[in-house]
Amino acid sequence: MFVALGQAGVNASSLVTELTTLLMAHMVVEEEVLYPIARRSKQDIVLANYEEHALLAFGLTRLRMADISHESFTGKVTAVRELFSCHAADEERDLFPAVISTFGQPESLALGTKMELRFEELLAMGYHACRFMRGKDERLALQRRSGFTERPDMDRSP
Repeated sequence: MFVALGQAGVNASSLVTELTTLLMAHMVVEEEVLYPIARRSKQDIVLANYEEHALLAFGLTRLRMADISHESFTGKVTAVRELFSCHAADEERDLFPAVISTFGQPESLALGTKMELRFEELLAMGYHACRFMRGKDERLALQRRSGFTERPDMDRSP
């Protein structure tokens, strides 16, 4: 998809929508399903991955807002591609083998199945819902640190 964004004659707007939705869903799945489990064995890697996700989310937002005809568009695509490529390579090299060695093949396969199912759910929900889901833990942490609590009589459900 990244390569297609640089080719003439493609519907870049549609590709950006598809790409950013896929990547945002990918991040949410990792944060909801994989990282809580992987954190038991590789906390340092997981914490770094959360930071990489924050950078990717920022890049995805900028890419979605970009004018595809502007000269900066290619740079935004390149930045997101590089961030994601490095992130994925690090996970494949360091995180996934650690999860498999810690939890074993059967549990790791079950985890993969759970991640695939959640990924499909998130894709059906779309980019904005995924972005909201991704930020919910950060919002809760901010509320806890600030001492803010919602009033019990206020319904905050979507």
